[in-house]
Amino acid sequence: MNQQASDPDLVIKLAQQAWPVELVVCADPDLLINRAKRLGLPLQLKTYNPNQPPQPQAEGTLTISPFALAEPAECGVLNEANSAYVVDTLRYAGEKNMSNEFDAVVTGSCAQRHNQSSRYPI
Repeated sequence: MNQQASDPDLVIKLAQQAWPVELVVCADPDLLINRAKRLGLPLQLKTYNPNQPPQPQAEGTLTISPFALAEPAECGVLNEANSAYVVDTLRYAGEKNMSNEFDAVVTGSCAQRHNQSSRYPI
């Protein structure tokens, strides 16, 4: 097993403190829950609702816009079958940012590595 922190691990660690803004994560909910369990960290997910006003993010929580992985993810291993997932999350987040629904978009290194080796255009 690769011991370096994965992108989901970093997001889960980010959720361990309260934030004055809502953090919307575009990801597979099962991936985040399973990684949080392996890390021994609390994590509750609430589904993003664009019709609700943004709320400050409570400690141990994340707001999620759910996307499903094509295949289970393995920490530190790129899986080409999940390339469309990476592109779909980036496209969605970018569109929400351009429409001013989201204030910012932060991508992980996994997205950058996938896009360098992927057949899927952004």
